[in-house]
Amino acid sequence: AGRLLERLDPAPRPDTRWLLLGPARSGTAPHRDPAGTGAWNTVCDGTKRWAVFSPDVAPALAERGVGDDGDVAAWFREEWPRVAAEVVTAGGAALDFLQRAGETVCVPPGWWHAVLNVEPSVAITENFVSADMLQATVDRAVAASDAAHGRDVAAALCARKEVADAVVKMLDLVDGRGGRVWQWLAGCHEDGLIVLPTACRAMSCQSIVSSLRNPGAEPIACAEAVRIFYDGGGGGGDEREQLLDAGVLTPLCALLPRRGDDASVRAVVARALWSLAASPGARDDIRGHPAGILSALVAMLRSPYDAGADTHEAAASALRRLAISESNEDAIREAGDRKST
Repeated sequence: AGRLLERLDPAPRPDTRWLLLGPARSGTAPHRDPAGTGAWNTVCDGTKRWAVFSPDVAPALAERGVGDDGDVAAWFREEWPRVAAEVVTAGGAALDFLQRAGETVCVPPGWWHAVLNVEPSVAITENFVSADMLQATVDRAVAASDAAHGRDVAAALCARKEVADAVVKMLDLVDGRGGRVWQWLAGCHEDGLIVLPTACRAMSCQSIVSSLRNPGAEPIACAEAVRIFYDGGGGGGDEREQLLDAGVLTPLCALLPRRGDDASVRAVVARALWSLAASPGARDDIRGHPAGILSALVAMLRSPYDAGADTHEAAASALRRLAISESNEDAIREAGDRKST
């Protein structure tokens, strides 16, 4: 459970493992590992000296005496004894020890540490995220979120975005439109490693369709909920197929004929259709839908109301995935030309 990053898709995941080769007197100055991670370090050959001290030590004290020349040996010799004494006097912990070949050191999240190669050394290290760390980040995001107390689809979408954004920031991840970080969190929840708030999991097939049919609902949030749910944020394949069975296409596509400043709504709807079209059955349903979805998407490529590159890109992507006939390829090519200019 301590290596949760192994469960995350490699695309948004930062580098976490390193092979360390260092001559004698080399090392790393006092620091805390990035993005709230912990770390383990195993020496394969050589000897390292460690200085490890409490996470609540102020940076001004922890980093005192670190020179621009990177002379870690000088810091250990001249500054570390004084820093350690001040840390202990203030009620903190300060550890000084040697690590030899075959030994592993685990550094808890947030703890300051500096390392000196007493002799030429070879080591391997890995940063990790524990379930407790991840849960604490989720809990803080929920506590700060007004959306977490809502009960509709828009609130659920907002709450899960705030939770995912908090985790992305904490771990310095890169999350694209696919929502991979949320899918990772949902998988950890399903396996009992963390607990996600009910508000974030309040999206069901029926609630999404009901919200789409509600005149007072926020259309962008509802259409985005379709995309996220179908892309894997809602549940397994059976549940996503139930979204189609629940009749999501009719209320979703009713948003396409809007005009004027509703272009952003149509762009989100087109992206939702692109997600739905990943299923062969959904492609057939969309092509044959009585609302004329293909015609509406092609019209988006030609409409002056949809001149924005995002809207054209969304419509063109949906049409490509739907494998429309050659008679509409000129419209798709035109959208690509507009985007490039």
